Amino acid sequence: MRRAFTYKATDTRFRLYFFGIKILSIAMPSARNEEAESREKLIQEAKIKGFDLFKGMASKEKETCIIMGNGPSLGEALKNDVELAFIKQHPIFCVNAMPATKEFFSLKPSYVVFADPVFWTNENMDEARCNSVEALCQNTYNGLLKVDWKLTIFMPKEAEGIHYFVKIPELNKNVTLKYFNSQRAFFQDERKFDEYKYNLAAPALWNVLIGAIYIAITAGYKNIYVYGLDFSYFKDYFVIDEQNNLYMKQLHFYDSDEVSSALQLLGNRCLAAFLGGLKVVFEEFTDVGSYAESVGTNVYNKNIESYVDAFKKVGLGEKPE
Repeated sequence: MRRAFTYKATDTRFRLYFFGIKILSIAMPSARNEEAESREKLIQEAKIKGFDLFKGMASKEKETCIIMGNGPSLGEALKNDVELAFIKQHPIFCVNAMPATKEFFSLKPSYVVFADPVFWTNENMDEARCNSVEALCQNTYNGLLKVDWKLTIFMPKEAEGIHYFVKIPELNKNVTLKYFNSQRAFFQDERKFDEYKYNLAAPALWNVLIGAIYIAITAGYKNIYVYGLDFSYFKDYFVIDEQNNLYMKQLHFYDSDEVSSALQLLGNRCLAAFLGGLKVVFEEFTDVGSYAESVGTNVYNKNIESYVDAFKKVGLGEKPE
């Protein structure tokens, strides 16, 4: 009778099989130690060599920056005269599809960060979703072509050479394109912050704002104000129909009334699975918050109703205590 579970062990890995299918592969302690030593060496070399991907972004004169997410609360912030005046005083990061909006051209951000794979792949999308994303990408691309100020695009290295925007720097000399390393950290203790600092790794980009905050911290900004960081899906936006299909309203500050009222079917996922995925996202916000603390950076969430609790909240028109 064939055994259900079998295993193979070498000097470097232990592998567990279920009826011949590998279900587990673990590095043996000796191999893990060798990987750790190699990673430590890379960190020490990076400390000596230095890291200049984000060099020149922050300075003593530019210690504060603004990060604008696309959550609905950004719309309220931009209607607040005091807040808008404050935003315009500092370098601005925006994310994903904001170049397709009129606000992008009135605020003239210095940086735009992309992390959503829809901007470089349409795998696993149905036709309707693919067409919608295609229109979003095209509008974003057209917006970037019209930029008449200095702008830097940041994208994960996994997108290098295969995305919509690879030719933009040739077509618009005002735009620079840079790639950052988005692989996960080897270490899971405080040593991972050294990996982050030299971009040997980055927090998991489950949301583009994680990437934008990470870049701003690593660039040396000491005070980071984040707008449009909502994540309040639980409040109004989940619907479960009579067949137990899960729908969600995924809102952005730039959405039309028609789009704002539309429900997005979340495949065949149940609410527990979706909330389990959100748990990972919230944990990564906490991780990037811990990274900020480790280098003495203050990150402020300007939406006091946000469900992200990794950063200190400061209301509109208010200053940090």
